[in-house]
Amino acid sequence: MGSQGPHMVLVVHPGLGMLEVKVSRQKRTVEAYQQSEREARAEVARCQAEVRQVRAEREVPDGLRGALASGLLVGEKGIAFKDLAENVTRREGNALSSPTVHTYRAEGRAAVDVRLENPGTRPWVAAGAVLRGANGQVLKPLPLWQSAPVEPGSEPGRVVVEVLATEEQARGTYTLTLWDADQKRTVTLGHVTFP
Repeated sequence: MGSQGPHMVLVVHPGLGMLEVKVSRQKRTVEAYQQSEREARAEVARCQAEVRQVRAEREVPDGLRGALASGLLVGEKGIAFKDLAENVTRREGNALSSPTVHTYRAEGRAAVDVRLENPGTRPWVAAGAVLRGANGQVLKPLPLWQSAPVEPGSEPGRVVVEVLATEEQARGTYTLTLWDADQKRTVTLGHVTFP
């Protein structure tokens, strides 16, 4: 036997084999392919921006030193703050109550800081969040930060949702939705605005 490349033997069981196999494909228009390419390029650009941001954050110190080193405190603008406790709307049926809601804006970023009380019987941990604008625009959050699981009947727990957003992108009114791993216990807050 010489040096032949790998080969495959197909064995068909007479009782299990199919006599005919049909293969079909949907034809797509050039516009559909172009739209897919635009969406893929936009996703790649967003991912590249996130990677650059994560790499930059890894090399920055913590605390105020980190805020200064990261460029979040630019000139005299600094970090702007807004208390939304009286203005934010809370959806009936929220799994947790939110006694305080604060928003922040710094150079290229915005954040929502929510304190949550758990009237239920099980601890609650945020697994995801989305900030959706009135026109459907979405500000995708960076990884969430939660101080600890929100325990039933305990002190309010804290969840911070941070997004990459220019001052212009942060304008407008947003709805914040938070959910747990099961996506059954959600918290929705409307009329979220940034300073």
